Amino acid sequence: MKVLLLHRQSFGAIAAHVRDLKGALKQRGYDADIVDATEWMPLPTGRKTDKAVSERLKKLCEPYDLVHAFGYRCAWACGVAIGYGEAWVYSAIDMPKTTHRLLIDKLNCAQFGICSSYAVRKVLDEAMALDLVMIPPGVPDPPSPPPTKAEARAQFDIPEGAKLLVGMSRWVSESGLTALIDALPQVAAEHPDVLLAIAGEGPMADELASRARSVDSERVRILGCVADPLTLLSASDLVIVPESRSGFSRVACEAMALSRAVLLRHGGGLPEMVDPEISGFLFASDELLGSRIVELLGLPITLETVGSAARIRVLDRYHIDQCADRIVDTYRSVLED
Repeated sequence: MKVLLLHRQSFGAIAAHVRDLKGALKQRGYDADIVDATEWMPLPTGRKTDKAVSERLKKLCEPYDLVHAFGYRCAWACGVAIGYGEAWVYSAIDMPKTTHRLLIDKLNCAQFGICSSYAVRKVLDEAMALDLVMIPPGVPDPPSPPPTKAEARAQFDIPEGAKLLVGMSRWVSESGLTALIDALPQVAAEHPDVLLAIAGEGPMADELASRARSVDSERVRILGCVADPLTLLSASDLVIVPESRSGFSRVACEAMALSRAVLLRHGGGLPEMVDPEISGFLFASDELLGSRIVELLGLPITLETVGSAARIRVLDRYHIDQCADRIVDTYRSVLED
């Protein structure tokens, strides 16, 4: 069976998830192609834009038995171009920015909506989206053996004795990275050996660089898009995910798979990813982020123990094989109707 995996993110969690899913589908006998529609599917919608996108998308979909759209913009485009009753599904990874009736109408043209978390499913269900299933994304096994913390730190010139915080995401307003940078002086007052590494890329690059200079340019390292994000995560003492609209965090999953402790915002779908204080930690607000980091850096044995439990949780709930098996079951349900 031929499947089109449609997304519009050249960098980030969705792009990585789609690549992993393509490989997992191949192992299960599915021929999947990836199309990144970033260049020809603009974020703004409208009659003229929708018409141009629809014409291209209809031709693109012709050779495929099923189309899988990732993200709300691609789902909107499929709702317009493919319509109701055809073989297509969408994945809702993040919390929706809006539940306007026009969006829900487009989503309801799909055979299934695959939600990354119960939080995403709840919001869409309350907005009257139909045929929702909850299948969290997954990550593959990390390299075996993964680099040691010392080896990873050597690659990024991180002193062995430093307490390294890592924030990694697309640099957009919902990332929460400015709050993380702003929390650093409070952390440094209690832990003078702390460093913060910020990885990623996006439209907020200049703002993050400016904020880092104004807070503490020696302690904040703006790395940009790193070639080997798993090595950076391996170098960390604590990985922080302060995103405000996330239904699921791939960075958190990858860090947990490497037995690294994670600190997640108590919002969206992030709290579902951990057992609090057992396989991960939560913080309630930007105002409390600094004090929470101070507390956790003072508990190195706890961080190590929680990191070990985090790896077990990922293997149990967030492996790409589990995700692919359930998505294949969904595909079969669509094609057997």
